[in-house]
Amino acid sequence: MIRLATIYDCNLLANMAIKMWNDHTIESLTNEFFETLQDENNVFFIKFENDIAIGFAQCSLRHDYVEGTCTCPVGYLEGIFVEEHFRHNGYAK
Repeated sequence: MIRLATIYDCNLLANMAIKMWNDHTIESLTNEFFETLQDENNVFFIKFENDIAIGFAQCSLRHDYVEGTCTCPVGYLEGIFVEEHFRHNGYAK
């Protein structure tokens, strides 16, 4: 199952994201995601396997210039993460 994240998922997202962005803290990521999710141009999708969160995709609608594009706004994949033991199953496609 894949579902749209809410502000109540910030800590869940941060606990996965810290494995990818390990120069941050759980607290700083939680706060950042809380702010990000308040902006209607940003969303997170969470992938669940047997009711366990195993990954996420952070997407945004960018109004600034994005290299390789000639339109504005443009959809942008900010980050994608899949827990290591669930990789190579096509979830990030």
